[in-house]
Amino acid sequence: MKRMQKGKEAFSLMELLVVIGCIAVLASLLWPSFNAARDKGKTAKSISNLKQMAAAMHMYIMDNNNTLPRADGTASDPGLDWAQGLRPYGGSHRLPEPSMEQNPILINPAGASPEWPVAGPKSSYCMNGNLQVNTPPAAGQSVAPVYPISLAKVVRPTQTVLFADCLYAGRAMNYSHLAYRNNNKTRATMVFVDGHAEALTKTTVSYEANFANPPLQ
Repeated sequence: MKRMQKGKEAFSLMELLVVIGCIAVLASLLWPSFNAARDKGKTAKSISNLKQMAAAMHMYIMDNNNTLPRADGTASDPGLDWAQGLRPYGGSHRLPEPSMEQNPILINPAGASPEWPVAGPKSSYCMNGNLQVNTPPAAGQSVAPVYPISLAKVVRPTQTVLFADCLYAGRAMNYSHLAYRNNNKTRATMVFVDGHAEALTKTTVSYEANFANPPLQ
């Protein structure tokens, strides 16, 4: 007589559904932690990017009679703007623009300004536009020249923003242009003139204390 072979036991449909349900519950509990850890990593990388830019800036300053580059301006304005000035120090993308070359330290891992064309150089960071001399336009002119300033003119370097995450495609920025991309879009990353960098909320940064030079309070 042939022996009857005992069949292998298998999961029932109900047991399989219970296992899938348990996995789904665990995933839903752990997913916020994964997202928080990812956001913290992006913020840390953005702060590292900004510190590298600040280090490049200070090397430029030492090589240029203690003078900052301009935040923006035209090719005919005195001195280099920051994107041109920091290029030899690894703190900027290659010029002239547009260029397919991109320096990754100019990109916040949380994203870049959507206004940049796909084929153009991207950036997430801009320089504080108050760290230069902005002159009024001459009679009949719509554009006025801007001039670089000495580092000694920055009266509160530990509180004055040097570079920060910026909303739009440009080189100079102000307080109203801060982009809150990090930590679930609640914090903006920025580096100060003294070289320290932070991720700050809207309630801890202001134009008067952090962007105006000299400060208004």
